[in-house]
Amino acid sequence: MKRYALAFIAGLFAILSGWSQQRTFESKELLEAASLLSKDAPYAKAVYQFAESYFNMLLTLSPEERLWKLKADDVIIEAGGLDRLHLVNKETALAISSKENRYTFRLSNDDFKVIQISFPMSYQLISQKNLKELEAEFFQELPIYKFHTAKDSLAIDRTSLTETAPHLYVKKGDKYYIDGISNDLYYTESEGVLSLACSEDHLVESIANTLLSEDIPYDYQLDLKVRRYGFKTDELKIPLKQWIAYCKSKGCEVYVGMEEVGKEQVKACVFAVNGLMKYNHVMNVEFPYALLSDKKGEVKADLTIFVPTHNIANLFEEYNLVNKKNKEKK
Repeated sequence: MKRYALAFIAGLFAILSGWSQQRTFESKELLEAASLLSKDAPYAKAVYQFAESYFNMLLTLSPEERLWKLKADDVIIEAGGLDRLHLVNKETALAISSKENRYTFRLSNDDFKVIQISFPMSYQLISQKNLKELEAEFFQELPIYKFHTAKDSLAIDRTSLTETAPHLYVKKGDKYYIDGISNDLYYTESEGVLSLACSEDHLVESIANTLLSEDIPYDYQLDLKVRRYGFKTDELKIPLKQWIAYCKSKGCEVYVGMEEVGKEQVKACVFAVNGLMKYNHVMNVEFPYALLSDKKGEVKADLTIFVPTHNIANLFEEYNLVNKKNKEKK
């Protein structure tokens, strides 16, 4: 009897071991497929990696815990289920799409859907890090980020420039929500040579360039007050170029809008926008004109990090609505 009991236990252990192994979902083929999809949909690889990680996390939970977690994260299983993941094979097709601030992820074998989920375009969700963790990572990486300025003048395509004043040209970029916020760059021409405007001769254009491009030849320091979770504020001093280069290294597009053009300085708002992960770093800047002639100095700024894009959209909608009402009253 003991022999049979030992054999039974050994068999049961083997079954449980095999079941446990099936609870880990991983596919090199699907990861490669996601990388290929990234050529047309840049978010595809990040979405796949999130889904793979999220499935494995769900598989460790009880059915009740899964339901709670899915509801808390606003992740919806639209077809199929976790119990079908064992059907994934080398022929399984991957589909990833985005619509109305949500990503959709689908695995299918021909017309049979293994699983389909949708979830918010949320950096906290996709990175599986809360705001405190993201802020800690930001403060760890930014001060030590290494950046390189261009040693030689970058070749400028004259056909991409439009003359706005004698010897002053603009290279049109993209707009961010309203016409007054963009990443247009301005160039001046001297003896047939084009270079980024950065002088007191063109105040607003030069400040816009300085806040957008790390290729400006002068060195300015950012005196940052960073607003953090829990109404905390930290201070940080770094080169302005380092801030710009760091944001771009994280996949952000940088935009600037002039809030107030005064007698002695400009107040501007800088948006570092991550279109894939749907977050913004929003920086309010005071830039004295004197810094352009000094070619150095400190720029004071307030920074709010990891603002969800849908919150920015609401702010702009309110702004446009207020303007509309004001115009109707006049």
